[in-house]
Amino acid sequence: MANELQIGMVLWRGETPAEQGFKDKLQEYGYRLSLKKFNAKQNRQAISFFIRSELSQWSHQLDYVYTYGTTVSTLIKEFGNLPQPQLFAVVTDPVQAQLVANLDQPQTLNIIGSTNQVSTQLQISQAKQILSFNKIAFLYNPRENNSEHLLERLRHIQSKFNLEVFSYRINPESSNFKQHLFKVMSQITKDKINTVYLPSDSFLISQRAALIEAINAFKMLSVAAVDIFVKDGALLGTTAIYYELGEQLAQRVHQHQQGVAISKLNVVRPGQGQLLINRSAWQRFSLTLPDSLTNKVQWVGDQ
Repeated sequence: MANELQIGMVLWRGETPAEQGFKDKLQEYGYRLSLKKFNAKQNRQAISFFIRSELSQWSHQLDYVYTYGTTVSTLIKEFGNLPQPQLFAVVTDPVQAQLVANLDQPQTLNIIGSTNQVSTQLQISQAKQILSFNKIAFLYNPRENNSEHLLERLRHIQSKFNLEVFSYRINPESSNFKQHLFKVMSQITKDKINTVYLPSDSFLISQRAALIEAINAFKMLSVAAVDIFVKDGALLGTTAIYYELGEQLAQRVHQHQQGVAISKLNVVRPGQGQLLINRSAWQRFSLTLPDSLTNKVQWVGDQ
């Protein structure tokens, strides 16, 4: 008979491929899953209310609490007072977020998880081998915890790649976000920048249709940090594979179930990630793929 695992899933923007990979792998190991889910719908107040009103009722029934993203994971760690292990998923910088002290040996008693952070240097290096740009626009969301850290990493490597990084503030509370985006893109164009960096920002991901429409309208090149941007029409990106991150986090759970202490497990990382190029977007530009990257590319989108 399969072992049953009671898992609470506290999500930021609904289920992603990371959750599917996590569930599929645990079932492959033979576990029978009983899941409780809460979706914050990208609302910090909703998470705070959930922690105060519902989490304590959940926690005594569960074996693990799975938390998606930086905002959810840090709030649960700080205020959740969990009696069981917390599994954080797809957190860009778990050390900066103070979830763990070290990716290799966290030495934490009850928290482990995954980061979706592919090396920013690798992302820019591969993009510059394909695209011609010496300026890049970073879409900065002040509500997103990761935005500042991502911007810092880009600026840290800009001199190495003869690159200037410019940030443009995105207003998530705009009454007409599509119109707001077009104004931002218009300003980027006026500043003579033709390349946009799309960060791992949950709000921007949720608005990707409008974002990609605006990028295409202004004929901009786009470098994405998340695969779903490329799959839905952005040009290219070196990204983590969320489904595999979920599978590897399930492996950590299995190791723990086999007797390995949480403190002995390392944080799941995407390594070299994958270089994705969108076929339809590629066809709109006169670009050449260098031989050195031919075997590393995964093409997505329509022919």
